[in-house]
Amino acid sequence: MSALSAQRPTARGPPSSTLASISTTPCANRLMAHVLIVDDNEINLRICKSLCELLGFTSEFARDGLEAVDAVRIGKFDLVLMDVCMPNMDGVEATLAIRSMSGVRAEVPIIAVTANAEPSEIKTYLQAGMRAVVEKPIRVSRLFEAIGDVFEAAAES
Repeated sequence: MSALSAQRPTARGPPSSTLASISTTPCANRLMAHVLIVDDNEINLRICKSLCELLGFTSEFARDGLEAVDAVRIGKFDLVLMDVCMPNMDGVEATLAIRSMSGVRAEVPIIAVTANAEPSEIKTYLQAGMRAVVEKPIRVSRLFEAIGDVFEAAAES
């Protein structure tokens, strides 16, 4: 089995409990949450796009941190899925740049999606302003759980 097929969501979709927790959040209730997916790997972009579509979310791509910062500056996103290791500007630098923006753009929830998930690295990501960390290879249930947690926390604040 290839790495891509191992990551491909099944026709059944996510567990109903995960969908239930996500669908009760204000952002998800709009049905069309808009997600910025930031990764320099085409396969990872496609996997995240497919998973977002399972949730009824639309998405746009950025291929490095510089593109992500520009996209957040001019666009409107409900969530950013951010790779950490990318050319030009990494995910931590991009997150810091986004957090330094003014207004609501600075508050967009950012989830790190990374293969570098040692405890000290996770601490760095959270200190930079990322709200959660999802390890690569991506487990569907973990990504959906992180999205639900981030939206729930945003709804409570």
